[in-house]
Amino acid sequence: MHLTQAALRTTAIYVVFAALWIIFSDHFLEALAPSESVAPLQTTKGLLFVLITAVLLFSLIKSQMRSTFSSEAQLRAVFESIAEGLIILDEYQNVVHLNDAALSLLGVDPAEKSKLLRPLQEIARDFDLRETTGRPAEEQQYTAKALSGTTIRNKELVLHRSNGTAVHLEISVNPIVRRDSHVIGAAIVIRDVTEMNRLQKLRDEFLATAAHEFKTPLAVIKANAQILRTSAAKWPEEKRNLCLTMIDRQCQKTNRLIQDLLIGSRLDRHSPDISKTEFDLVDLTNNVVEGLQQLSARHRITLKQPPANTFTRVEGDRERIEQVLVNLIENAIKYSPAGGEINVTLYREGPRIWTAIQDSGIGIAKEKQQHVFEKYYSAHSGTPHDYGGLGIGLSLSKESILRHGGAIEFESKEKVGSTFRFALPVAHEVRNERSA
Repeated sequence: MHLTQAALRTTAIYVVFAALWIIFSDHFLEALAPSESVAPLQTTKGLLFVLITAVLLFSLIKSQMRSTFSSEAQLRAVFESIAEGLIILDEYQNVVHLNDAALSLLGVDPAEKSKLLRPLQEIARDFDLRETTGRPAEEQQYTAKALSGTTIRNKELVLHRSNGTAVHLEISVNPIVRRDSHVIGAAIVIRDVTEMNRLQKLRDEFLATAAHEFKTPLAVIKANAQILRTSAAKWPEEKRNLCLTMIDRQCQKTNRLIQDLLIGSRLDRHSPDISKTEFDLVDLTNNVVEGLQQLSARHRITLKQPPANTFTRVEGDRERIEQVLVNLIENAIKYSPAGGEINVTLYREGPRIWTAIQDSGIGIAKEKQQHVFEKYYSAHSGTPHDYGGLGIGLSLSKESILRHGGAIEFESKEKVGSTFRFALPVAHEVRNERSA
């Protein structure tokens, strides 16, 4: 609209000027000069008219170009700022533009961008793009439909890059329509849904695992309750107590599962859920080790304490730190199926005291280690070493330690074992920091 107004304004000025020039210039010449001098002056007048006309046209063109360049710069800035990949096709299915996000998704160096400005059919041959079923993708069908005015939404394809990685892409193709309803091109919007698909799969696996974890203790509870109801009157007290013990133990297991889920939910909502007191970490660790040693006669859990004169008191939520110790030591037991020694070592480093749990079990595959602390992730899911669990123990442990101002890390090698360790600030260091 602004450009049209400027053009009309400049044109109006030109029309008025030209009309006045035509009407009055000849009269001025006749009045100012004798008849024999009119011809040269007419030539001069024409040249002057051409000059002034050229200045006016230059002004109009310059204004139009400035406005066009400004609009193009704004459009390009918006185009490049879009997080999704965007590819623009003309009406002949030639790629006329694509943003940096599209180049990144396709795995193309920005310096090679110009090589993609060619027919889509030629570009498609350079990429291994397939349907989720594994069949080669027929992307030209989607663009052809878009150029006929049909919008294609959320079509999932898999791009296999030359480095061996597979990227799941969600593609939508929209027609670009002029004001007169004529389709002049198509816009392909590309979104990377690889991580979303992975999380979806993780969620499905978690739900299946959770169902299994709850089903097992409930089945035991139900079986023992039925036995007590039908046969307990004939049984001695010792046998009845055994059934009741089994029911109580499975109820406790179910309650722990529920508590883990509730704690995980509260952590998602960033609830503090920490009641800090001062306690001795060595005493707490020793109690946990003694309690867990009874879980398996095949494992020997040893505790190596720091020197007797080492200050080992920390300030934190004793119950939460105990849960971290239990999670890490139980994992060491669970994933050392052949038995063996589990070493728990406490040592002081500056203002922190570290607790390390080392096992000689099955370890964690290198490619899975980056996901170990993710909620609902189980590094051994789907393997012969899948021993159940909701996959939230390590996630809860990390959140608990970080909320205490500590740190948690691990080292692991497949078929050799793992070492998980966490650090907590010692209590007097915490007090010193508060008073500083």
